[in-house]
Amino acid sequence: MDAEAHAYGVKFRATLQGDGEKRVYTNFANGDEEPGALYGGKERIERLRALKGKWDREGVFGWYNPIC
Repeated sequence: MDAEAHAYGVKFRATLQGDGEKRVYTNFANGDEEPGALYGGKERIERLRALKGKWDREGVFGWYNPIC
């Protein structure tokens, strides 16, 4: 049943996203998304990585969908 539920979720998400830019709220990520879909594009990812490097040098905030 897990495989069927997963297949339905993938199809449902694709229907909601349509043909536009693929984006997903990080907490609802499935694990198969590109970083740009989670964080809003290459420029934003680079900015977030720079901020993380400045403010989270110890890597404390890298558990769920890390930006590193």
